[in-house]
Amino acid sequence: MENAIVKILSRIDINTLPVVPKVLLDLMDAIAREDVSIDNLAKIIGQDASLSASILAAANSSFYRQWGEVTDLKRMMVVMGLTSVKTLVMTRTIQQFFAGIPSAQQHYVEIIWYRSLTCAHLARNLAQLMAYEFPDEAYLAGLIHRLGQLVLMQCYPKEYADFLAEHMERGDQAEAEKTTFGAAYNEIGAHVIGSWALQSFIADAVLYQHQMVENIADSATLIKRLKILRIVPL
Repeated sequence: MENAIVKILSRIDINTLPVVPKVLLDLMDAIAREDVSIDNLAKIIGQDASLSASILAAANSSFYRQWGEVTDLKRMMVVMGLTSVKTLVMTRTIQQFFAGIPSAQQHYVEIIWYRSLTCAHLARNLAQLMAYEFPDEAYLAGLIHRLGQLVLMQCYPKEYADFLAEHMERGDQAEAEKTTFGAAYNEIGAHVIGSWALQSFIADAVLYQHQMVENIADSATLIKRLKILRIVPL
């Protein structure tokens, strides 16, 4: 499998592959600490102008207008609340992975993004319902569980679009990808995520998302949570 993935990735410039933004790495590290504060997060988010602008726009939307105009980053975050800020930052940074796909494939990119976003929200809701201590990690895992599909789209623009037209709704996509391209999207996504060296089980959760539940009974909680969500086609 490893050789097949390397062969696929060799078709494109390695520098065009999604690279997890430093601000997201720093943010995930901060969120994992019990003593994280608004000050800590404001300092991290303040390093990225586009993220700061996104939070400024959100904090000054009609939903938060009752607090008046907000221009200070720290106050913006207080107004929005920690959960809303973390969700916005993770979603904005991952959206960049979807931005570089040619317009000819945008139809499938929109479907993949919608399903990823749906899975992310369901993953966090499930994590909170089951008292999993890292609901934001579950959200991120759901958000990038289809990352391998974007890599395949970059490597095989026409071929993969044609492949999705035939297999996206048939339920045999992963196995068909192995036959056609040498590796399935979950394997490719896990390989790329693993290269980020996150202190997390996210790469494994993505890799094993198609495994039978009984085969991952002894796995980390995050892996089982994402698998439960993948029982329902997303």
